[in-house]
Amino acid sequence: LISNKRFMKKLILLTGLLLGLIYQANASHYSGGDIQYRYIGDSTGIAHHYKVILRIYLDVTGATYVNQTVTVTSSCFSNINVPMTYVPGTGPGNTSPTLFDCVNPAPNLKTLDIHVLIGYVVLPGKCADYKFTWSDCCRPGGYTNANATGGFYFEATLNNFLGNNSSPIFVSEPVRSFCVGKTFNWKQSNIEYDGDSIWYSWIYPRTAPGTNLNFNAGWTFQTPIRSTPPLSMNPRTGLITFTPTQQEVDVAALIINEYRFDTLYNQWVHIGSSNREMTVNIGGACKTSVQDGVVLDYNAGGTYLDPTTGLPTRDYDCNSTTVTLTFKTPLDCASVDRGDFRLTSPAGQPIPVLDLVPNCDPNGDALTMDVVLYKPLFINGDYFLYSKKGNDGNTLVNKCGFPMDEFDTIVLRVSNCTVLNWDLENVTIEEDKTPIVEWTWDNSKIPAGLFNEFQIFRSDDNGATFNLIGTETDSTRKFYRDNSFQWQQNLLDQQTYLYQVQVIVDNQPFGPSRDVTTILLEGSWNVQRPEIDTISLSWNMYNGWGQPQYTVMLGKEEAGTWNWSQASSTMSSNPTNAQSYIFLTENLDAGNYALRVDAKDPVGGGTYVSESNWVRFEIPKDPINPPKPIIVPNVLTPNGDMVNDVLIIKNIGTFSTSRKMIIWDRWGNTVFETDMYDNLRPFAGETPSGGKLADGVYFYILNLEDAPSNTKQNFEGTITILGNATGQ
Repeated sequence: LISNKRFMKKLILLTGLLLGLIYQANASHYSGGDIQYRYIGDSTGIAHHYKVILRIYLDVTGATYVNQTVTVTSSCFSNINVPMTYVPGTGPGNTSPTLFDCVNPAPNLKTLDIHVLIGYVVLPGKCADYKFTWSDCCRPGGYTNANATGGFYFEATLNNFLGNNSSPIFVSEPVRSFCVGKTFNWKQSNIEYDGDSIWYSWIYPRTAPGTNLNFNAGWTFQTPIRSTPPLSMNPRTGLITFTPTQQEVDVAALIINEYRFDTLYNQWVHIGSSNREMTVNIGGACKTSVQDGVVLDYNAGGTYLDPTTGLPTRDYDCNSTTVTLTFKTPLDCASVDRGDFRLTSPAGQPIPVLDLVPNCDPNGDALTMDVVLYKPLFINGDYFLYSKKGNDGNTLVNKCGFPMDEFDTIVLRVSNCTVLNWDLENVTIEEDKTPIVEWTWDNSKIPAGLFNEFQIFRSDDNGATFNLIGTETDSTRKFYRDNSFQWQQNLLDQQTYLYQVQVIVDNQPFGPSRDVTTILLEGSWNVQRPEIDTISLSWNMYNGWGQPQYTVMLGKEEAGTWNWSQASSTMSSNPTNAQSYIFLTENLDAGNYALRVDAKDPVGGGTYVSESNWVRFEIPKDPINPPKPIIVPNVLTPNGDMVNDVLIIKNIGTFSTSRKMIIWDRWGNTVFETDMYDNLRPFAGETPSGGKLADGVYFYILNLEDAPSNTKQNFEGTITILGNATGQ
């Protein structure tokens, strides 16, 4: 039995030596990696249950890698060996995917495969100095900054007296290649699951527990890369910044320490750490394909080079506040700030950019970036997104250190979005005092909150210059009153005025609209026929719409109110398409009168009416002379030829007190009756309801009284209606 035990010990020792020799042969050329742990007891229900993650990078010129073991040591408990097994998809032939993004592979640079292993362990209890350790042989040699031979050692520490803890989990790659003369930002990213405070720092690469790797002259563990200015690392973020000055292959190591606040003792306590070792390839020149800087990837959807302008172009999704740009070479996320781009509208107006959000991967690189706008774009056209130096003093930089040239432009093409549907429709003068500007406006497709205002412009020099006279901020209101003539109404009788409207949406001006003029009505007294008084009217062509129809309107002031009706004359047709009219005043009563012209839209069904200024005149009253002789026509021909169409009773206006008239047909039916017959509202051969009367003989009685002259006259007679054959 004793002999057998001795034999077994010798066999085990010999096997161990053989395995060590085999292992040393199979596991050479370690060139980077990291170790960390994750507490999983909350999900498994097992106290102190941990997942261990070991990631190792091997030089492909080395021997084949085999499975490994992580050892957990502490001063509280015996050592625990944790078997590690491969994660599927890693191992030999799985080269680091980002290793040669910037530099082509070369004999003097290391090509590294990724090996990821995991294991599980239940710790026996609480202890302040747990260590998850791993070591093996051998390093590949061939480093510039250190005599990198001997073993390879990682460790991660744990103090679980303040509760369960997961170490910072590295998620970025620990190996990468760079080129001389370009500035790089290399992010050492991690996930900290417990919300603890973390701190990055450089450490010596280790060949065994307590044994550091020696650096060659000119390098140190804190400056492992030749760089001008010297290499730096942000201790809070792990961002390493450097500008390599020579070709080299370097080794470096860092640690992330984490701290938790102990509320019992009111102090920060070190509760764990993760360790990483890195291989850094510095090549001579970067790939030609990355030297064009920050450019779009034309293979991405909606991204192309415009054949006309030659500018990179990105189609825009209507009413979106985010535009995603995809790049040919990933961005360096550390180079991005919101000031790196400016945006202008098709009209050249600046549009605020709220933020630039790179969609960064764990290595601090971004293949896509979101341009975030304060408000969505919605008007069709080409918007120009051009590069500027941001608050950090540089433009965007790709991951290989090549910048985007300042003022390089990307077109954001907005199509199939809103077309502003608006136009200036009408300008009218209200009550001979106030021009009113009217427009149409469809804001149904305008995103809420984007409307700013309408701007109203007026030209006083026939369109040579337009000046802003007012604004309207209510998007539902579609007219503007120009009150600037309130105290100088006579100005409206002297010239025409042109108006324009411009709409401001999302701080961008759209317009101005076409210009529309006021109607200037001018009147002059003349004697073309000696026996009657006339007013000759003329006006400018109204341009609010095509082929306007004009109607001359006559107004009479009665008790402070103006009453209007269509003017009547035997000399000019009314309505008319002409721009002149002759008005007869002979049959008007004494009083204050005014003439105006109304232009109506023949296409729009009279939706808009443009009124001109007024031409005012007075018919004086003669209280001394008795009324003039009355002449009542006995024939009426209401056929539209402007001759005897209505019953004009000559001089009837000279009877001021009463002018009662009744007309009836041969059956005794009253067809017209008034107590104050007025040639402005004469009998026109119509029934009280507006229908045409039949041709034939009608009878009338006319009783007149003028109190000032104490005159009364009564008339009886017949009126024959002819040419009204369609009457009933």
